[in-house]
Amino acid sequence: WNEVVARLAPKKPKSKEEEKELETVKKSVAFYKRAYEPSAMKTPRAYANALKTFVCCVIYSPLVPWVSLFGFGGIVLQYWVDKYLLLRWYKRPQRPVNARMAMFALLFIKYVAPGSLTLSMLLFLTPSWASKPIVLSNFSTSIVLAVGFALAVPLSMASKTMLGCLACLGFDVCSSSNAREEQDYYKAQHMWSAEMKYHKDQFYYKKLPDAKNPELLKLGTDASVVADDLRAVSGAGTQGMADSVGVPQGPSLRGGLVTQVHASDVVKGSSSHSLGSAATSIGGGGGGG
Repeated sequence: WNEVVARLAPKKPKSKEEEKELETVKKSVAFYKRAYEPSAMKTPRAYANALKTFVCCVIYSPLVPWVSLFGFGGIVLQYWVDKYLLLRWYKRPQRPVNARMAMFALLFIKYVAPGSLTLSMLLFLTPSWASKPIVLSNFSTSIVLAVGFALAVPLSMASKTMLGCLACLGFDVCSSSNAREEQDYYKAQHMWSAEMKYHKDQFYYKKLPDAKNPELLKLGTDASVVADDLRAVSGAGTQGMADSVGVPQGPSLRGGLVTQVHASDVVKGSSSHSLGSAATSIGGGGGGG
């Protein structure tokens, strides 16, 4: 592949036979890209597994109280396994995941966990309890408290109360310098690739030169784009958007690395990188995976 690319990529013009030969190499490289590209992390399944573990522990804790320890250990183990897979195995997502699934999981726990614990206590403890009226009395009180907590207590109040308790125990969870830095866009932008920034990924803006559309924004520097600059690149942006329809994205390596090598680099390179160099060079310079 490197030999064909080194021979035909810089040649202009090309004959029909040469164009056909180069197109055959492109198709072969595209096939192996798709075959060896890492898969994306299934975030909904990860949340579903964590919720399943938590709810099962809540339901069976009245019957087997120490099952909560196993559930806590399982969730901690899943956290570290998912973190390793996300950073070292899966490909980088084309778009960062927002907080909707996390908020849904918290709301699900808020509404389901108190009532499930109350019902499971009634179900598992009633057969072995001598005084049934005491069980029913405790159940009535517990179900009222559970429904009141689920419907009347806002999630923000519950989270602030929990964070306050952790702060009283000595955990610096509210005034962490890392949290403040991650909320500052001018510092957080260094953690994102160009494909994750709107002004470098939108099909009009990405056609602008770096002098008028820099990737990294600076505090106090005006980086606004005037309408005349967008009109100048509107034709190229529209054509690039039309050409990208139906074209598969470039490969992403394990750990979220994105390959971006151009044809000129393949000509200068050695044949030891035949698969990676040729695959990234004639595939449009890689892409955001």
